[in-house]
This record gives sequence, C-alpha cells and structure tokens, in this order.
Amino acid sequence: GLESLKKLDLTLNFICDLTSIQNLQANQNLRQLHLTGNNCRDIEGYRYYVIDTLPQLETLDSEDVGKSERIRARQEAIPVRIEVDRQRKAVEEEEERKRIEKELGIEKERPKDEKGETLYGHNPEDRLAAYHDMQEQINKDKNKEPSRFDKIKEDMKVKTPSQEEEMAKYGRYMQRNQAGLKYELNEVGPNVVLVVSVPKFISTALIECDVQPTVIRVTIKGKVLQLTLPQEVSPDNSKVTRGQVDGRLRVEM
Repeated sequence: GLESLKKLDLTLNFICDLTSIQNLQANQNLRQLHLTGNNCRDIEGYRYYVIDTLPQLETLDSEDVGKSERIRARQEAIPVRIEVDRQRKAVEEEEERKRIEKELGIEKERPKDEKGETLYGHNPEDRLAAYHDMQEQINKDKNKEPSRFDKIKEDMKVKTPSQEEEMAKYGRYMQRNQAGLKYELNEVGPNVVLVVSVPKFISTALIECDVQPTVIRVTIKGKVLQLTLPQEVSPDNSKVTRGQVDGRLRVEM
C-alpha cells in the first residue's frame, strides 16, 4: 500500500530493529526518510544499511544521499548486514526477557539520579511508566492535606478587590497596572480613547473590559489594568476593537 508515498517521518518512534525498514522496499516512490531519535541510528553502518536496502531514497535524515555513499553502501553491505542482524537478535532477546518478567510479575527497579529522581529510558515501556508515575503523583498531591506552609502561602496571595470593595474601602478607584502594559489614555474630541499594547499572541477570549462612567477596568489573563477617566463617559456607547496585526486593544468611550 501507499505506493505514491514520497516522504516518511519516523522521528522518535522507538525503532530498535533496523531490519524493519525492509517493509518499505515496495514503496518505490519513497524519496525522503527520517529516522532521527531512534535507537537504530546508533548501529554501526546505519546509513549504509538504509541506503543499500532502500536505493530509491534521495535524502536520509535530511542529508542528501550522494553517489559515492551509494557505492560505499554496496561495498559494505555484507559486514553491515551481519551487524544489523546481530542487533536484531539482541532486540528480540531483550523483548522476550521483558515479556517473561511481565508474566512472572517481576518489576525491575528503575535507576535514579544524584537527586534521587527516577530515570526513564527511551522506549515505549519507560515512557508509559513515566506517565503512570506522573499521574500517581498528581493524584497524591490533590488528595494530600495542605501543610501549614501551603496555608500561609495561600493567605499571602493578594486578591484584587472589586470596584465596589475598592470604593467602600478607599472612597475612590485606585490606578492599577498589574501586567505592566504600555497604554495611552487620551481625550479625542468629545470621547476618551484608551489604547493598550496587548501582546498579539494573547487570545481575545482572555480579555475582559468593564467600562464605568468614571473608571475602566481591563482584565488580561487575570491581570488588572484599572484607570480613572478624565471625564465621565457613557458605558453603553463605548466601543472595543482589537488590532489584527499588532493585537493592540482600543476602547473608545
């Protein structure tokens, strides 16, 4: 199948048995193959084997296959194939060992680094184990009782008061720019115009704008920009737009 296949990217696919590429011999239109990040690339004579097995290739791992390399691949074919076959048998033996250990319920302890953190290998079994260990730790963190330090840290978090709370406490609205954004607030004729330099990669869905007669509050990813206005405005007649090129927020009040 896939006779018209011209490019195949098998990067980081845990390929250890290099002989498996023989399955691509029928794909005569295959010109580009990527095997970067697979253990099979560590085999001595790797490129020679692939080039000799798949002579239709023009590039391997983003490197062009030259005429001299094709000649060398044919010359080295026999010793390289012996080495590749030896590696194939080693892979099969390792897979058989893992299968038997799994049937017997033998779980090999994983190595740890100098910090005591578990080290995982570059294979499907270890990646799956890493995922399960991560999920187990997440569940433990969710269910554990908060420590005294966690409670202190939570109490230290500064909550931005609502406009009603702020007015009740201070008798006026406070100027705030929690994200440190650049902005311009100007009177343009009968209107007041606010332009905020919002990074263009921030989604508009993460921006809230609340216009009151004497104050405007713009919340961007939870960070508040609050400004008192130089004159009273009509919230109902205010208009908010976003620049498609630079992402700037413009509020005309």
